[in-house]
Amino acid sequence: MAAVEMCDVLVVGTSVYKGSYTGIFKHFFDLYDREAFADKPVIITATGAAPYHESILDYHLRPLFLFFDARVASRGLYALTDDFASQDELKPAYSTRVARSVDELSEMLQRVCA
Repeated sequence: MAAVEMCDVLVVGTSVYKGSYTGIFKHFFDLYDREAFADKPVIITATGAAPYHESILDYHLRPLFLFFDARVASRGLYALTDDFASQDELKPAYSTRVARSVDELSEMLQRVCA
């Protein structure tokens, strides 16, 4: 837990379970103090089987990390089964979305470190 709290950036992800994050995901973050991630850059990610569950990013994950006063990147990542070419490889269109999120994170880090 200390290693997570001390990292410079969080990239967090969960699978969608009944339209929200999994219980174990939430329980993990319940163990942290409210100020544990203050000003820490965060990219939120989720995977699911249905496109309409993408709202998990804005209605569940983003509020969770705003509670911690983290700097949540505006571009979250939601992946469907169709976004994977194989178990180990993303399709090019989704890889482009990941690259844009990494670029946004890089810009956030430059502002934080400046």
